[in-house]
Amino acid sequence: EWNEPLNKAFEKKEININEDITAEQAFSLEPSPDTFPISKEEQAECIKAVRTFLAQKYSKDTGKWVLKTLHRDHGYIEAILKTNEQEGCGFMDKIKVFIDASTFEAINYIDKKEMFQVCGILNPSQTAS
Repeated sequence: EWNEPLNKAFEKKEININEDITAEQAFSLEPSPDTFPISKEEQAECIKAVRTFLAQKYSKDTGKWVLKTLHRDHGYIEAILKTNEQEGCGFMDKIKVFIDASTFEAINYIDKKEMFQVCGILNPSQTAS
């Protein structure tokens, strides 16, 4: 929830999911940074980033979204958001927010409509409801 929408528009930044792993890292069995737990402090920073993102991109939806999970993937922290209005329904609205793991800034997202378009289920002119 937030009290005021943010007038600053959310601007997507490009995500780089290519991981550069040296042969030395691979043969030394060095664990991937994606396996490290997310600390309480990092969780708090991610919650702030998600709230800021929502206030920018979905400014009229205060109280609608619930942060369901946080996990590391390809050097980012991914936040999965679902609506709290349709808990009993199997077809809930969903947003995946990509958070920079070093700055704790939301840098990109994909919502249900975009997910369906990427999968070829919807044409770009259709809307998911």
